[in-house]
Amino acid sequence: MKARRVKFMIVPWEEALSLCKKLAMLIIDDSYYPDVIVTIARGGFIPARIVADFLDVREMYSITLKSWGTIERHGPPKVVQPLNVSLKDKRVLIVDEVVDTGESMEVAFKHVKEIGKPKEIKTAVLHYKTRSKHIPNYYVIKVEEWKWIVYPWSIHEDIRDLLRRLGDLRSFSVETAIKALREKYSLTVPKESIKESLMMYKIKNFK
Repeated sequence: MKARRVKFMIVPWEEALSLCKKLAMLIIDDSYYPDVIVTIARGGFIPARIVADFLDVREMYSITLKSWGTIERHGPPKVVQPLNVSLKDKRVLIVDEVVDTGESMEVAFKHVKEIGKPKEIKTAVLHYKTRSKHIPNYYVIKVEEWKWIVYPWSIHEDIRDLLRRLGDLRSFSVETAIKALREKYSLTVPKESIKESLMMYKIKNFK
């Protein structure tokens, strides 16, 4: 399969943690103290938990939307795991890792508003891509030129998905995977991450 010409931004764990802290501080500086955090699964889990820790928010829920795969959409976002609690009279913060087209955040916002009926809702992400139709209340980095962002909590998934576009995962060694990602995507990722990605695939599929 022909590889798409895509630009990538790799975010290491240390940087990701720093971004989460900065996001929390933006919210604190704005004097917004949510009663509840709602995260969009799966990408928002870790940022939401770190932000909740900084803001001392003990009530946290998630909703699951189906839309994105690695570097491509699979269709309009749909809620596949809805909110199942009342948030009446509560201040809510919806947290995700990124807004790309913004459609997922808009669907999440509407869903939380209609189902939870909260007093107030604000949104927060680490990266705001300017093509997004939704402008979050809080974001750390504005991304002017579109890139696919590889977060540390999904790097193995991204590596495997990219390699699947180029062939059968069973055909790759660590060395050939490094070469393929570099040549087809101009993407350089840590050797250890590729090794772990292929190892977990083999463990899962060849038990």
